[in-house]
Amino acid sequence: MGRFLGRRLLQSVVTLLLASFVFHSALSLLPGDPVRAMFGLARPDPRIYDALRAQYHFDDPWYARYLLYLRDLLTGDLGRSFPTQVRASGRGTGTPVTDILSRTLPVSLRILVPALIVVTVAGIVIGTLATRKRRGPTGHAIYLGSLVAVATPVIVLAFVLQSVVGVRLGLTPVQGLRDWSGYILPVITLSTASTGYVILLTRSELREVLTQVFIQAARARAVPEHRVVGIHALRASLVTTVTFIAANFGQLLTGLVIVEGVFGISGFGGTLLRAIEFRDYSLLISLLLFVVAVVLAANLVADILQTIIDPRIRPANDRPL
Repeated sequence: MGRFLGRRLLQSVVTLLLASFVFHSALSLLPGDPVRAMFGLARPDPRIYDALRAQYHFDDPWYARYLLYLRDLLTGDLGRSFPTQVRASGRGTGTPVTDILSRTLPVSLRILVPALIVVTVAGIVIGTLATRKRRGPTGHAIYLGSLVAVATPVIVLAFVLQSVVGVRLGLTPVQGLRDWSGYILPVITLSTASTGYVILLTRSELREVLTQVFIQAARARAVPEHRVVGIHALRASLVTTVTFIAANFGQLLTGLVIVEGVFGISGFGGTLLRAIEFRDYSLLISLLLFVVAVVLAANLVADILQTIIDPRIRPANDRPL
């Protein structure tokens, strides 16, 4: 297992470096002048304009800027965001990216973590129930409900819940996170589509596993049906489900951007949208790299969980003799 983890960590580091190169190169080669965009419609003072370009190294070739960024990244310095105010000397007063991340990430995690728990627990439990009741009205209702959840775009669900639950019924806040009730609609919105996918996937995998020989052998030994489905079959089908949840992590982060925008939450998603709008290179690259790092970490955790669930897929030198 140690050799396996070391190899995966090395792959993750290489992937992050490649992602940083792709992001930095793509943003640097885009047309337009981000320094000029700081001033909006106002005409900047040439002296201040030149000082800002020198401060952010926009006069250097793109590959030179990337090497400078990589040097700072390896030392833990993520740079500074573009300044919202410019002093007369031309020096910007941008906020350190690490400060922005430390302020916005906790807000987003209070939405993302509960949504991930809902996706995992509700998806597997309801998917198992749909398998056991597949020939009855409960199984059909779960199947149709899952299809509706999967087919509904996140932004549509967000506006519907905001209008019906927040405005008409007045049960939850419509904007912001004044108290714990403000997290209800964002968590439901973010988790609904992914939960539907997990339900359908669990249902499909369980139906396939229940036809295999070892399940028939368990039934021949008079093992109760709830143990056959809930333990023997479910464990064998969880490998695919865990893989999907890890692979879907990036989709959850994408949905988080939409959810925070609709519900007016100043978290990771809102910060990413502002970074895109103002072409804030240092902040935008750091946010994108964070997304890549989270997805890589989720897949690494999924690989470890798969070896725990199914010992047959462990590395050969880690299997018991």
